[in-house]
Amino acid sequence: MTSNPPPPPTLTHLATLSSPTITRAWQSSPHPHTSLLATATADKSVAIWSLRDFRLLSTITGGHKRSIRSVAWKDTGKSGKGAVVLATGSFDSNTGIWTKNDRARGRSGVGEEDDEFDGAGTEDADGMTGEEEEEWAFSSLLTGPDSEIKSVAFSPTNPALLATSSRDKSVWVWEDVANSAGGGGFTGAGGADDSEYETVAVLAEHTGDVKCVAWHPEREVLASGSYDDTVRLWRDVEEEGDWCCIGVLDGHEGTVWGVAWEGIKSHGGEAGGDENASAAPKELRLASCSDDLSIRIWRKVSKDRERENKGPRLPSIIRPPSSMETWVQEATLPQMHVRSIYAIAWSNVTGLLVSCGGDGGIYVYKERPLQHLPEAQTNGEVEDVVMNGMEDSSSTEKVKTEWVVVAQAEAAHDEFEINHVCWARRQDRDKRHDNEEVIVSSGDDGVVKVWAT
Repeated sequence: MTSNPPPPPTLTHLATLSSPTITRAWQSSPHPHTSLLATATADKSVAIWSLRDFRLLSTITGGHKRSIRSVAWKDTGKSGKGAVVLATGSFDSNTGIWTKNDRARGRSGVGEEDDEFDGAGTEDADGMTGEEEEEWAFSSLLTGPDSEIKSVAFSPTNPALLATSSRDKSVWVWEDVANSAGGGGFTGAGGADDSEYETVAVLAEHTGDVKCVAWHPEREVLASGSYDDTVRLWRDVEEEGDWCCIGVLDGHEGTVWGVAWEGIKSHGGEAGGDENASAAPKELRLASCSDDLSIRIWRKVSKDRERENKGPRLPSIIRPPSSMETWVQEATLPQMHVRSIYAIAWSNVTGLLVSCGGDGGIYVYKERPLQHLPEAQTNGEVEDVVMNGMEDSSSTEKVKTEWVVVAQAEAAHDEFEINHVCWARRQDRDKRHDNEEVIVSSGDDGVVKVWAT
């Protein structure tokens, strides 16, 4: 008789970040190029942490009248030639733009990269000094949506673009017209952000509360998940502000709480090695999570493959718009959660996917080439493995893969729900290599926890 496989290893708890005022932590966002971590909380504030030594560096307050639900950093590049800019989405229906003032230091707040931990001196490795910690300016207030802002996201490819989603069933796309030329550059030696945001598009095709928005890391395509159980994809089809829906992913049987894109250039480097790495697919992929307890992988079907699959056909009088794309569900990940799955994140370094939810669990999934059927399956046993197909980068043939659970943390925030989870570059003194990542979770217990796989 074959015994059940052992449970996946438990995540290693590295740190607990607790603010002085314990209140619900909705979401955390790591800065793309520094060790700063921003956390949106229910007490109308944002906590700024250091991922080098896990200190609370500052608390941003005063801009919103209700809970801050979401935060997002503007990516102005690794050079540090620009202000440190943070967007906040609140239950007061408004989006705030915050700028850190670093004139006293004579350089931008992004700072220079420093791989060595620095625990001494008046200025720490995060580019913050004691007297500068509170120098955050509430520079812009974006109004328009009629209800709670649930998610905010800056475009990685065009930092002048900001997307927000709301309970009023809408997705708004904003543009910083003062800094749109030259890919979002900034003026002002002191790091001031002379931003001026205008509404580019109001996308109102969802029929329910829009829970999340996410930009593709390398293409100007936006995904949104909704209470209407669908994921919609959006793009500026004419590149002149003509935004429209280019795809509808319909298959979930409950609210879509989170979406996450796979990076095309991902799956290399030391963090996972070849074992964790999958061949980079030719076609776009997106993950979504839902109230129906499922995490699904969707794949865009190229025009060539669509014609190949359908074969010749008679002309039709009714044709879909040329901008619409064909997407198929490629896989459903092993079901681990027993309550709603609130957030997922897809690592651009290792290709690992992490999830969290109302059951307080955190689970890490890996896609690997399928070499043989698990022994447990041949004996009628159930193993946490899901098989699917993906495109081989060196041919047009499908390579069978399987998704397996490789790490977990049950009751990660004790009895509390976990609202959000994300990947961040590990930067504390005990990091094992430059490409190592950590998992950051934010919970109803008001704390942020950092985990290593």
